[in-house]
Amino acid sequence: ASRTNIGLLSQEKQLGALSYSVDSVRGMVATGTHIFYLSPKGVHGVLKTVGSPSAKPDAGLVAVSPVSEDSGKPAWNPTSIAWDGANMLYFTDSAYGTLYRVPALNTYQHNLTKFVDAPGVYGVTLISFTSGGLRSASSPLAGVVALLAAWCWLSAVPAASHGWC
Repeated sequence: ASRTNIGLLSQEKQLGALSYSVDSVRGMVATGTHIFYLSPKGVHGVLKTVGSPSAKPDAGLVAVSPVSEDSGKPAWNPTSIAWDGANMLYFTDSAYGTLYRVPALNTYQHNLTKFVDAPGVYGVTLISFTSGGLRSASSPLAGVVALLAAWCWLSAVPAASHGWC
């Protein structure tokens, strides 16, 4: 028998907004309990089980831009975010070539920590490997090494100019 789609979905399969606090989302990652996303304002987080979306401007604002609006400096440009599988988020700022980290345990506001300078960075990911049913621990350092290796391989900048490759 063929299945006829009459346009009805179960409640579990409907899409809905998690937040109305920003107009632009640039990167998103899911942890076990939260969804974190990047905007020009900073890093935001919401529980996966949120009952109704918030429209408050600072709702779930986990970390703010390190560049203040009145500093006269160019705005930052957060572009990509990754979760280490434990309790840290790592994200890129392509305007300043920086990889930051921030705790992923809750949606309270935290200070950003610069993890590494990475001129020309755009995206970031963390990887882990399995072998014979055993999973390696996800390591931020391994992810950064992979990120820098990819950047060195793709970069038009001579290797000696930045000293990493």
